[in-house]
Amino acid sequence: STEDLRDYHIFRDRHFVSDPVLIWRPKAGFDVFNEQGFRGPVVARPKPPGLFRILCLGDSVAFGHWVEAEQAFPRRLEEILVRQAGRRVEVINAGVPGYSTFQELAWLEAEGWSYEPDLVLLGFVLNDVVERYHTLAAYGGGNTILGVDTTVTLGPLQRLVRRTAFHRFVTSLMLAGERRREVYSVRRLFDADLTPEVRAAWELTETEMDAMAAAARRRGVPLWVAVFPFRFQVAEDLAPRPQERLAAWGRRAGVPVIDLAPVFARLGPGGFLDHDHPTPEGHDAAARALAGALLAEGALDGARS
Repeated sequence: STEDLRDYHIFRDRHFVSDPVLIWRPKAGFDVFNEQGFRGPVVARPKPPGLFRILCLGDSVAFGHWVEAEQAFPRRLEEILVRQAGRRVEVINAGVPGYSTFQELAWLEAEGWSYEPDLVLLGFVLNDVVERYHTLAAYGGGNTILGVDTTVTLGPLQRLVRRTAFHRFVTSLMLAGERRREVYSVRRLFDADLTPEVRAAWELTETEMDAMAAAARRRGVPLWVAVFPFRFQVAEDLAPRPQERLAAWGRRAGVPVIDLAPVFARLGPGGFLDHDHPTPEGHDAAARALAGALLAEGALDGARS
């Protein structure tokens, strides 16, 4: 319920189940999640003719934590596009609290393409780069995250981590526990000289985004990325180094990257409910900016057959 969303701990402990690949997934058909695990109406499969479908990936920002489903930017984006594009548009809110790019990529490959999207929109929040390390550190056994017993998925998670080139290096840091949280702070992304840990985190994130872009190209589906800032970046007017890096990645990958920091700068710190979750006004402003960019580029002019 919306009331549960106001108490993160209640929400966390009730709404997720363990998963051997994704680590956790929404408890489908329970409370705020529909039977497909989405926040929103059930999605028709196969896709109805004449419908332009956008699949929105992301974390709790895309999910719309602490706001009503109708206020979250995926739903607002759908409403704006339907009104302004003059055609049938559906935006699937596949945001899952706590997810990072490795989970979004895995879910897209396992399930997401079956929804026949005409466009994939990745809602990228800056902690996507570093959040995985807090998540993985918690999965040392005997802990829980989002109410899921970590020992259930420890084996598959270890296998996932060992696929990365810097497994031993990262593992040694993870085991240091809380002392290492500052190493993977979002603030480190704004440093002029990145630490080896943060450089490695960026490289892995970009590798996963490369894989997502390549999968989209193979299917002839455009991938767009919407980058959400943190409140401290807006409040302190920091140089947009993370956004510049993502823009450079987008140019290399041929992926449009929409920087929403200027949108939130106009709203000021009041556009956030906490460190990164937007207010309803923030969601609405983000949706309007995204709709404007999509329409200006003619992104809805075609659809997959």
